[in-house]
Amino acid sequence: MMRPKIKKQDKSPCETKADERAEDPELALAEYDSANDANTGNMKMDDEPNEVLRATPDLKTTMNDRFNIHEESLSSTKVSVADLCARMHEVEKASSDHENRLSLVEITLAGIRSGNNLLRKKVVDLEDRSRRQNITIVGLPEKIENGRRPYKMSCKNKRMTVQEALEVIIDHDSEIEEGVSEDEDYLEINSDSEDSDFEPNEGIAVPIPQSKTFLSKNGEIQWSSSPNMRQAKLSAENIIKTVPGPTRMAVTRVTDIKSAFELVMPDSIHKIILEMTNLEGRRVFGEKWKEMDKTHLDAYLGLLILAGVYKSNDESTASLWDAETGRPIFRATMSLETFHIFSRVIRFDNRDTRASRRERDKLAAIRTLWDKWVEQLPLLYNPGPNITVDERLVAFRGRCPFRQYMPSKPAKYGIKIWVACDANTSYALNMQVYTGKPVGGAPEKNQGTRVVLDMVEGLKGHNITCDNFFTNYNLGQELLKRKLTMVGTVRKNRAELPAELLVIKNRAPQSSLFAFTDTTALVSYCPKKGKNVVLMSTLHKNAEISTREDQKPHMILEYNATKGG
Repeated sequence: MMRPKIKKQDKSPCETKADERAEDPELALAEYDSANDANTGNMKMDDEPNEVLRATPDLKTTMNDRFNIHEESLSSTKVSVADLCARMHEVEKASSDHENRLSLVEITLAGIRSGNNLLRKKVVDLEDRSRRQNITIVGLPEKIENGRRPYKMSCKNKRMTVQEALEVIIDHDSEIEEGVSEDEDYLEINSDSEDSDFEPNEGIAVPIPQSKTFLSKNGEIQWSSSPNMRQAKLSAENIIKTVPGPTRMAVTRVTDIKSAFELVMPDSIHKIILEMTNLEGRRVFGEKWKEMDKTHLDAYLGLLILAGVYKSNDESTASLWDAETGRPIFRATMSLETFHIFSRVIRFDNRDTRASRRERDKLAAIRTLWDKWVEQLPLLYNPGPNITVDERLVAFRGRCPFRQYMPSKPAKYGIKIWVACDANTSYALNMQVYTGKPVGGAPEKNQGTRVVLDMVEGLKGHNITCDNFFTNYNLGQELLKRKLTMVGTVRKNRAELPAELLVIKNRAPQSSLFAFTDTTALVSYCPKKGKNVVLMSTLHKNAEISTREDQKPHMILEYNATKGG
């Protein structure tokens, strides 16, 4: 590494003395052995380097004699930190000098892994203080810009003995994260051998693992086999600012079952039903019609809910009102004839204007009521960190222009509804009725993306779980702009996927292949031979695999835990 030229200045007495010590290692070692003045404990780490023992080539023989480190171990260029620490510890125990200054300790500290702040500080000091020092450190960040010391030193104004320094080393090593290679735990002292990969003044060297790159099938996205380590483990997209559960408005307004029901069915919805039902009643029965009021409506809705509780979907109304086999509460609420009249005339829109509205909206008969009801849902409940977006088929075999046939669903026929709900409690936050393709129009493009963005409108800080109908790369990027992350399975024909992750030939069972961009992670997992599943996530940043027997990636475990909302 080339050093910037520094304007030559007159050397201070300390610098002159340090140069003499570097040229005469015996002098340096003698001063090291005799150093025991009372002011040692008050000296600063940033003082002149009159305690620094430089690892010049001539010093090797002295180190051999002093610490019994053989020439062959030095010529191998790698000196074990543990061996060097043990050797120094034995020497210090035998020495009567208990206030030894930081000399060889500075070399020993060079073997600490890259996370050690003390080492980073000392490396910069060594670099600044000695132009002739011949030590190359491995396992540290390659770039220390402009000689800055980017890490604070925990013992900046305290000088340490060798024993104290070794305790710092041992304490830190116990906290180093798992997975850091022990091969980085050494000090490399350059010899004259041509086999060395480092030059004397090359500075800090970092072994950078080689990563593969993959190009997406459409040629627009470049994926890498290694994650971007600069990404935060918990980004701003995953910070929710509300407490999951009922909202303050819901808690303050609920005192009993009836008040809880009125939160979901507010007066605005009652008003629409009463107005349109009485309008239809007058049209059908004329002057004989007796106006329905809120009490009648509540009684009618209550009987419908109660019939559902009794699972009476296929039971005739006559049996419900039967004097012998029926349920008394139905007869006590209203007569069977009144129930039939209300069922005939109940309406949610103006029938006279419905035809014109239906030309542009197939849901015209209930659109106003439906929208008001859906708008009420997010006002009553704060969702947790995970939101599930999926489809639901409400069983229905009657006449309906947008009835769907879905053979994979238990009911097979019904009305399809897009739903966003809390993954933990299954509370529905938003819903849309699927009415098929527009009247006289072409099928909708990118429907999955549009549906998810509509469903999560107004949400921030959550993770969205969806299946392969919805998941795609562009959706993930758009959700990130809205402070949301995404996890979901991906269809293998998506153009944004790299072909390398789709190959299953010669793949071992329970193996995983990962690919990353700066914002997105992919995993191809083989649960068994000849089969794989692909997931995409903007939540996960690393190639993490569980310790379970099936070795499933964390991405899949997250998806399985939140997909059933």
